[in-house]
Amino acid sequence: MRTMLRRLRSDEDGIGIITALSVSFIVFALGATWYSLAVHELDQVAFDRNRTQSLNVAEAGAKEAIAHLTYDVDNWRTDAQSVGFVSTGILAGGVCDIQTLETVVDGAVDSQGEYWVSVTKVDNLKYHVEAWGWSPNRTARGAVAKKVLLDVELVPLGGFTNALFASKGGVIGSNFKTIYGDAYSGEDVTISSQTSIFKNDDPYRGQGTLTVYGDLTIDNGSNVFVQSDVHIQGRIDDLSASTQYGSTVQIRSDNSISAYPSSYFKKATVLGGEVKTADAALKAGSNIQGATLIVNANDMQPVPDVALPAFTFKASDYTGYTITYYADLTAFRTYLAANPNNLKDVHVVASGDGSVVNFHQNKFTDNFVLVVGGSFEIQGTPRGGSTPTGEPATALIVMTDPAGTLTLGQNFQSVPGEVHHLVFSNGIVSSTNQSVIYGALYGYMDQTGNRLEIHFRPPAEGVIQGFEFDPQLADAFIPEPGDWRDVSPTADPITAYCTP
Repeated sequence: MRTMLRRLRSDEDGIGIITALSVSFIVFALGATWYSLAVHELDQVAFDRNRTQSLNVAEAGAKEAIAHLTYDVDNWRTDAQSVGFVSTGILAGGVCDIQTLETVVDGAVDSQGEYWVSVTKVDNLKYHVEAWGWSPNRTARGAVAKKVLLDVELVPLGGFTNALFASKGGVIGSNFKTIYGDAYSGEDVTISSQTSIFKNDDPYRGQGTLTVYGDLTIDNGSNVFVQSDVHIQGRIDDLSASTQYGSTVQIRSDNSISAYPSSYFKKATVLGGEVKTADAALKAGSNIQGATLIVNANDMQPVPDVALPAFTFKASDYTGYTITYYADLTAFRTYLAANPNNLKDVHVVASGDGSVVNFHQNKFTDNFVLVVGGSFEIQGTPRGGSTPTGEPATALIVMTDPAGTLTLGQNFQSVPGEVHHLVFSNGIVSSTNQSVIYGALYGYMDQTGNRLEIHFRPPAEGVIQGFEFDPQLADAFIPEPGDWRDVSPTADPITAYCTP
């Protein structure tokens, strides 16, 4: 052996063999290490992708459940109300009826994962939603499971539920409009400046949704943000390069009411959810960032065509109030000047003349109703006040003439927690100066701007007895989901209901 080793050390061919074997070993070892690292990196990338995708799938399942509850698809709301529980399905033998989430892009079907959802009734029209999601599917190598929880309340549409409501006159927004709560328009919406729709202040309802029975047009240079879902019965023509949509955008593409052949987004960012259109494609050149585009979508419920509530003054609706009648606004201003610290009760003015009613530094001592039969302008910020029981006083301001205009003038503002406003016009609502409303703004046509800010607050029941809502809304609801919670899928596991 020693002789052989000495021979190898002295023989150049032997040294070459040893060197070659050593290099081969090192290369093999490095290759194995690199392969192991590459496989680990690929597994980690796949895990991260599946973790994100499974959460998206679970959220999509929860949103489908909310839609089923809202529109009573397959009797979900009926069953949840009567039985107290509903789900995506439990098969024979207690096996979960797992659903597959699929998207269609350019005609190609792509599976995003699997999901299963349960809904438990908490109270009347209040539900607890549990949704499990798996990506790429339950049995795949490296599959990831996620679970989301949320509570949702269905709010009847037959009431004052929106911060901003316009019926068949539509909305023309300009010069800074900020809404905390939900907005609805029964006709086209055109935005030509900065407009933001946010989730309302806690604990008041309103997630920051925009619902339009018509087209949504966003002019070039506008700065628009909508925090929650956008529901469009027509189409969207978004010419801005900075629009942000906070959640799902659903475009029904109804040719009977839309002025556009297809929807267009110059450069829109979607912060959560997807963009769904009933069309086969968006207009060429559309640019959407941060969202999956789903075309040929046929699972969207139609946007309801909601009429403006009808107001008819009847003295019998306001028992318990003192009712005073005036021939004109001049006569009412005489009352206002004589009672600056004691505004309350019901006041009916036969006609308007476009002149000003100024509430600056007046104090409200109870709920207040002003009904005017023609155009006028309201101004001023009250000094405050409340009802005798300490609740915020609701000041209901009504303009009844369909051909008239109710104008929000200089320094028209509510006093949060003390004096809230419900502003209602059978005709146009416009503004000439900055206005801040804690309450709601309803009109046939909205032409407000000039830094209008609305925080939705529900009106006192006692002041809205003169309104009648569209009968078709008796079974129509708006979903108000609470905060989404990402929890461990083994927390209250799915096996408590069925076997996946």
